[in-house]
Amino acid sequence: MKVEAYLEKVEKGRDVVLYGISVYGLEKYRQLKEAGVEASFYFCKTGEQADQPADLDIKVLSLHELYAMDREKTVVFVYSDEEPIEEKRERLELAGFQDIRCCMPGLEKIYGVFSLIPDMRQELKELFYEFFFEVYEYRPRAELKRGHDRILILEKVIEISKAYNLLEDEQSRLTFRNVLRYRITGRNQYLTECAVYPQYFMEGIYEFGEGEVYVDAGAAQGDSILNFIRHVNGKYEKIYAFEAKKSYRTGMKELFENEKVEIIPRGLHEKTGKLYFVDNQHGSMLSEQGGSSEIEVTSLDDTITGKVSFIKMDIEGSEIPALRGGERVIRENKPKLAVCVYHLEEDLWEIPLLIKQLAPEYKIYMRQHFEELDWETVCYAAL
Repeated sequence: MKVEAYLEKVEKGRDVVLYGISVYGLEKYRQLKEAGVEASFYFCKTGEQADQPADLDIKVLSLHELYAMDREKTVVFVYSDEEPIEEKRERLELAGFQDIRCCMPGLEKIYGVFSLIPDMRQELKELFYEFFFEVYEYRPRAELKRGHDRILILEKVIEISKAYNLLEDEQSRLTFRNVLRYRITGRNQYLTECAVYPQYFMEGIYEFGEGEVYVDAGAAQGDSILNFIRHVNGKYEKIYAFEAKKSYRTGMKELFENEKVEIIPRGLHEKTGKLYFVDNQHGSMLSEQGGSSEIEVTSLDDTITGKVSFIKMDIEGSEIPALRGGERVIRENKPKLAVCVYHLEEDLWEIPLLIKQLAPEYKIYMRQHFEELDWETVCYAAL
């Protein structure tokens, strides 16, 4: 169901009540009529009695008369006039009305689609209802410590619901919900509730053997490589360390004077070439349009021909292109994956969906590894 179709999707023969009489209520009536909605229309005003304006050609109901209507058959469009929209919605829900559509200029399409996704889990639906009123100032807006596109989160409810349905365990679902809550509210309590450690080497999600081939995309100074080597007690077959920054590579060379650690002086992306570094509110990222510096990039498929058993990606918003550039490696090897999903707003839901598309056999997990900001959110995938 497309969001744009929300207002017009009213089954023929239903009763439609516009809860509140205002300029906006009259405009909503006009929109529905022009959309060809075939229904019996009413207005409603809160109170025991309702006066009928002489210039209004449809009946005005009292709240008592509204409650006497068939609550399964009636569609109620709710908007603000004398009282807040949230109070009206709660009142109607308590009364048992099932099709309630909250209307604000330009925003009702977002709200309405929540109830039109057939496989949307109840806990996620309730979360989005909560978000809707948080974002549109029916509840106090917290000062966000990190910029987030709160409208985009609401607009992408269909994609978010699909990604949420992929998550394998309750810890993953709690993490996903609480990261979204933090992005909407800025309240650290949500991150504290779900944060777990250590990062990348997660017990219970996957296990490591003695012949691991590890790809570290965004190796930096080699801290994750050191943690990996310790985790496997030094028993591994090969490590590929992708790092575009020269000063980081210099440090790694001092740490890993070992032919089993291959330092690759390129960033990881969808294909081999050159791209630019640019800065945004979430950190640095790569771009084809220009930026502060130019770096060489390559893809997994262009670089690695042998086996791979574990891939970690923390590459400043280039995770999706890098995954696409490693489609062959991922499909052939089904490696364990640990992919950061916090650099770009959409990564939280787009990366799980892409991983599942590349290899449907994967089980998808989500973990949060930092409590102060929604950094270090990682999507894990394993067979």
